[in-house]
Amino acid sequence: MSAACLLPALCFGMTGVLQKVYGRAGGGAGWYLPLVGLGVAATGLAALPLLGDRAMTARAGVVALGIGLSWGLGMIAVMIRLSRFGRRSPKLAPLYNLNTLVVVVLALVLFAGPGSRHAEAAGRGGADHGQGGARGAPEPQGQPRPGPP
Repeated sequence: MSAACLLPALCFGMTGVLQKVYGRAGGGAGWYLPLVGLGVAATGLAALPLLGDRAMTARAGVVALGIGLSWGLGMIAVMIRLSRFGRRSPKLAPLYNLNTLVVVVLALVLFAGPGSRHAEAAGRGGADHGQGGARGAPEPQGQPRPGPP
């Protein structure tokens, strides 16, 4: 297994352990997110020169802020659960892993709506039989997608 796969797994696993340690050390839910936010901001600013790609649009910035808000609300909910229910709380792994199901459902709704070629392919079992290959071909980058046939 490469470091590119192992490092995120270790970091995210350690995050779950550190959340529990934070709660047991007497850290309240109120200070959790501002302190974690400072850590994330410092890491992001330190990594910015290393990542090289500094492209940013207003739309991408708004989406990134939405990601932060969504993640922050979820993390506060986890911290409230840990701080108020502590040992009586069931294991949190199912809570964390439920996000996979949410992603699948939202992706089906948002990215494969009615009339999309992905929804059509899913309705045919994923095959593009008899379409001459054009409908299953990847779209050229930077060009608008043609309308319905």
